[in-house]
Amino acid sequence: MRTVTETELAEWVLKQDPCRPVNMQQNISSQKCGCLMVQFGRDVLGFGEQFHCGVFTWARQGTTVAELDEFTYRKWGVRHLTFGSLQREIRRQRGEECPATV
Repeated sequence: MRTVTETELAEWVLKQDPCRPVNMQQNISSQKCGCLMVQFGRDVLGFGEQFHCGVFTWARQGTTVAELDEFTYRKWGVRHLTFGSLQREIRRQRGEECPATV
């Protein structure tokens, strides 16, 4: 089973286009936009459209195939509409200064 660390997920988020949409209410892989877990599952884990995810795990055909390592993305908030907003929150929690262009 693949384990995804907080650092890995955060670094991936920070590399995304700040204008890229994210819908934290869409947690089903077949939904067009998708939450953070859905988009990471598609882009990084390569799950395509046939998977489910929860707050901590990704599953295919009822079997957990990946999980978050002792954290939940919810610590960054669940009301983001773009990756830019999510990036600002990650940087804020890290104590980093946000670039003026984000």
